[in-house]
Amino acid sequence: MGFARTGASSAIIAPVLEIGTVLGDTYRLERLLGEGGMGAVYEAAHLRLERRFAVKVLVPEVASHEVALQRFEREARITSSLGHPHIVEVIDFNRSPEGHPYLVMERLEGESLAERLARRVRLELPEVSSILRQASSALQAAHERGIIHRDLKPDNIYLCRRGALDDYVKLLDFGISKVLGAKSVVTGMLVGSPSYMSPEQADEHEAIDEGTDIYSLATVAFEMLTGQVPFSAQTIPALLYKITHELPPSLRELRPELSAELDEVIQIALRKPRAERFASMAELWAALSAVLEQEGVAYVERTEIRHTAWPELAAAEAPEEATVPRREPVTIPLPALALPEETSAAHGETATIQLPA
Repeated sequence: MGFARTGASSAIIAPVLEIGTVLGDTYRLERLLGEGGMGAVYEAAHLRLERRFAVKVLVPEVASHEVALQRFEREARITSSLGHPHIVEVIDFNRSPEGHPYLVMERLEGESLAERLARRVRLELPEVSSILRQASSALQAAHERGIIHRDLKPDNIYLCRRGALDDYVKLLDFGISKVLGAKSVVTGMLVGSPSYMSPEQADEHEAIDEGTDIYSLATVAFEMLTGQVPFSAQTIPALLYKITHELPPSLRELRPELSAELDEVIQIALRKPRAERFASMAELWAALSAVLEQEGVAYVERTEIRHTAWPELAAAEAPEEATVPRREPVTIPLPALALPEETSAAHGETATIQLPA
């Protein structure tokens, strides 16, 4: 499998560009990787370098739609500006001589998280830990730049083969991202994928911030651990009602062997009011990693992808100079949860969590 899928479509559109087409005197289209309602993704060879890329091309019907074109251009601009190892790299953005907008991106080898879940249904803790670790790092970097993904789902989490790893994460599709402080180009529309949508996304009058991605990542974590999303329904209105009004099921209802502490962290991230979730991706990961380490989950990324790690991991390589204490516990607020009395904390209380060494 090559680059991530472009999305499902009920109608197959004629190829946007012919195989063999050369774009920008540089990229020769050699193979169709995927096709959907928005356009097509090709494998392309660089004419002067021994390197291959993925080229996403909009279909004419979509390219003529102002909002869709703005989304496509936004994906190019935002993704290229982030420059994070766990966000897909955009190399170029241009138009073909016929006027087709296209993106040139790094060629990825692997599969989407959606494909892995379709094959295996659910994943075990070490793999879940690795995927969440990398995805949260990328999202924290985006949030620090004032960018919210808003469409985080298994289809947009690509798992690459890198050396001994088969789960090196690349986040895809920042096309509907929101830049904090800027007016969205999409108004009067439901933005995001309903099953992974936060309660505030269902109401366009609600403010969107980092909490939206925190909720969506927790939904993805729930699915990786249990094989199902927290909420499902026959219709979108019914699904959105559940997301905004009903409590999610407990992880332990579906997998009793999982710890109450892990369940509690996921429940916090899935709280309806934004203010009751974790304040940031960094805070969410601090809580998750503490629980996972208590359960004996090893950190593969420390040796394999140290250059992408959170700053404190790099500091841990030189303890004498580290500015972040590695074994000191941190205290974070825990919102109230509908959990058994012995495992929950009242709103406003705090819990001490030991960060990983």
